[in-house]
Amino acid sequence: MRWCQVVKAEAGKLKAPDGLEYELNPQWVNPTGEWRVGLKRAFDLFTAPLIARLRRERRKRWDAAHRRCVTAALAAVREFEASLGTPPRTLTDADTRYKADLEARIKLLEVPALPTVHSLSLSNPRLVRDVTTRGLGWPPPAPSSTRRGG
Repeated sequence: MRWCQVVKAEAGKLKAPDGLEYELNPQWVNPTGEWRVGLKRAFDLFTAPLIARLRRERRKRWDAAHRRCVTAALAAVREFEASLGTPPRTLTDADTRYKADLEARIKLLEVPALPTVHSLSLSNPRLVRDVTTRGLGWPPPAPSSTRRGG
């Protein structure tokens, strides 16, 4: 157990290491009045198949949330590019900071870093298809022609 400590009962209640207070069953008899309380990770009690299933379910929720974040970041880039017009106007200090922020968001979301926001053309159907159908396959998979041995 983690955080195991000995606690004395006061007025039929225990204060656990996590700060919560627990009421004791009055039928329990403890002649010393000392109780060992602590915290234990739930995963230590779960079976391996249950842990695997929980991780898969968490991963699905994470992937869905991550996809929404990537979509929002790419939409923000698209809006920013559209606001610059054709040909692009000169960037102000605020535009430069916003552009850097967008690039940082994309980098944090593991989308390949782009040299400039102007070079990202979201009208490119291949880029949009790759992002949506490959499950954000960043980084790209290694070439399949790699062989071991000889």
